[in-house]
Amino acid sequence: MPVAVGLLAVATIGHGQDDGQDDTTTHTRRVSGPIRPAAAAGKVEVPPGYFLFPIAPGQPGLLAASMGELRPNHFHGGLDIKTGGVVNRPVYAAADGYISRLKQSSFGYGNVLYITHPNGLTTVYGHLNKFEGAAGVELLHRQYEKQTYELELFFPKDKYPVKRGEEVALSGNTGGSAGPHVHWEVRDAQDRQLNPLQWGGFAEIQDHTGPTLQALAVEPLAITARVRGRFERALLVPRVQPVSGAATAWPDTIRCFGQIGLLLQGFDRFDNAWNKNGIQRVTMRVNGQPHYQHVIDAVPFPNGTRQVNNFVDFAYARTNGRTLQKLWVEEGNDLPFYTPPGLGQGKLNVEDGKVYSIDLELADSYNNKATAHLVLRGEKPTDYARLPGAAASAGRAKLSYDIARNLLRATVLHAPTDSAGQPQYLLLRRGGRQLALRPSYTVSATTTYLYDLRAGLPDSLLLGDIHQAFDRQAIIAGGQETNYATPFLNVVFGSQTLFSTFYLSTLHRADAGPPHPKAGRSARRSYRFTCPCASR
Repeated sequence: MPVAVGLLAVATIGHGQDDGQDDTTTHTRRVSGPIRPAAAAGKVEVPPGYFLFPIAPGQPGLLAASMGELRPNHFHGGLDIKTGGVVNRPVYAAADGYISRLKQSSFGYGNVLYITHPNGLTTVYGHLNKFEGAAGVELLHRQYEKQTYELELFFPKDKYPVKRGEEVALSGNTGGSAGPHVHWEVRDAQDRQLNPLQWGGFAEIQDHTGPTLQALAVEPLAITARVRGRFERALLVPRVQPVSGAATAWPDTIRCFGQIGLLLQGFDRFDNAWNKNGIQRVTMRVNGQPHYQHVIDAVPFPNGTRQVNNFVDFAYARTNGRTLQKLWVEEGNDLPFYTPPGLGQGKLNVEDGKVYSIDLELADSYNNKATAHLVLRGEKPTDYARLPGAAASAGRAKLSYDIARNLLRATVLHAPTDSAGQPQYLLLRRGGRQLALRPSYTVSATTTYLYDLRAGLPDSLLLGDIHQAFDRQAIIAGGQETNYATPFLNVVFGSQTLFSTFYLSTLHRADAGPPHPKAGRSARRSYRFTCPCASR
């Protein structure tokens, strides 16, 4: 049998291809190279009423998705306009301009049309069934000429002018569409996807429905931080069924210490629509003072949109099914959402004995709101704490560990104790050296030990008669090109592969192959693989 090679990655990584997401900019064929600083461009001002609603203007409409909605590997880049479950609805130019690009594809936005306007903005119309007018005729001729269906054309400024309200296409269900609709975007010259509802909305889309808060979470962000005495996230779910626009308050004060961050889960709806949409703006005030705000009105494309996996807790969403938005700016996040901008914005340092009154406001593009209130109280932990928990029966010691925010978190069930009845120190061994790690706290029969892995990776963990190997072989820094090589494996990380620090585990096993034709016995076979890691 061939060699078995396994990779285990512990990091926040964006990966995969979403068929509903286009992969090219409005003015170039493909973007490569380092990530452009996302906050370079300012806010775009557009007069109210400049853009015409592109489907059935003047009639009530419905949206299937809003701008900035959280998708598995990208922010939704515009509005998904419902077409009543049918195709071939007329699609109208949103403003005067010229057709600058057509693309016909089986993936992404499918058949997509781009109109560039005098103010430098471009509107994008995706999942179309048919292009109308001379530009569509030229595309068809070029397809026959090149004998291909997949084709993309770029046009100069004066070749195909259009007027506001002119029919330019018929709606469809092409590309990565899951049902008939039109995906409509507004982009600027920096290829940021802009929220079309930020300039006063549209009369066709009515919204008097506030966001719904589903859950909050409080998370320790440093090795000395605690929430309710533990280095664990506290998930806060409303005791009553959440409703749109509600004011939610947690009656219990939450004991915390050190650097902590808040997360939230929620959604918004438009009037007369059942589907869940994204929340446009979240504001946090601490003791009445502004502390944090993000507004999802401009997403840099294509590099910024993939950062959704750093904007939310990616691992928690995969393992627990809740998509929690971080209310702080994480390492590797350069999205232009934040006021004021900057790494670490939103993190809160909770001091012993102090009280922190937290007020959150969630708002949509029509400024409908919901609020939440909670109180944190600073309580410094002791060097070792025995915390209340459910009674546990005696048993054999069992050690396990995980990695959270660059920290090794080792937990031992039924840890052996010293002569004073306290859990023994955990030994971390590397080569001929070892570090004695004191216990941080015990809950019921489980003792937790914490260690910052940036100080060096151990080879093994020892406690009593337990000797367990540590399975991470390398620390890979985010945002830079790195190779990790062994005699059997070469892993290539690009500069855009990782948002933050990555702890790599590999497994190599060489199995016995078929009998060697000359030796007449089984041979050991090994192979060396090169694995390029995809972009975020």
